[in-house]
Amino acid sequence: MKFQKVVNHWKNLELTYDWLLVMESSEDVMNFHEKIDGAKIRKAWDNLDEASKGRAHINTNLGTLINYSAKPGDSILTATVKVMDKIILGKISCIYRYGKIYQNKVGGYFPHSDDIEVLAEMIIDSDSNIVFPQYTKEDIHIKQWDGGKHWYAYVGDFLVSDRHGKKKFDYEKDAKEAAAYYLYKLNTKDFEFKGEDNILKHD
Repeated sequence: MKFQKVVNHWKNLELTYDWLLVMESSEDVMNFHEKIDGAKIRKAWDNLDEASKGRAHINTNLGTLINYSAKPGDSILTATVKVMDKIILGKISCIYRYGKIYQNKVGGYFPHSDDIEVLAEMIIDSDSNIVFPQYTKEDIHIKQWDGGKHWYAYVGDFLVSDRHGKKKFDYEKDAKEAAAYYLYKLNTKDFEFKGEDNILKHD
């Protein structure tokens, strides 16, 4: 996976961005969504369920899109499929038109242009998750589903598993510990930084 920090010199403005995921093909887009969508959709559905029962407002980006896009008679599954198809096809179309897109960790993206200057590049070798370099403790979320007995941990949109592959926990404190360890492993992973003159290793 390729990440870049860029500055956009747009109309004499300098808009600087933190690490962005670079997607250059339809395969990149599908790979991203295959890895991230399961946990993200589950969070959105839970939020919509709580909102329908009057226990919460719709406060997830995907939940808002699903709710807004739903037509009378649509099931939550139908509405979700429509939204995800629109998101994925929009990214692929943008890549075909501009060559690549830059996406932040909350899903926003913009196309490549001649106004964009790359400040730094990072290659992350990961087959399991799309891991953005800048996750912090604020990205940890602990969840217990309505009527459920187990606890689940997330870092950003990713469902956390502990070092033994366990993804659901009997106690909240165990979920928090698994999330903290997962975040630690992300932050101590070896990354390759590609500069103009050299390649640096960062632990």
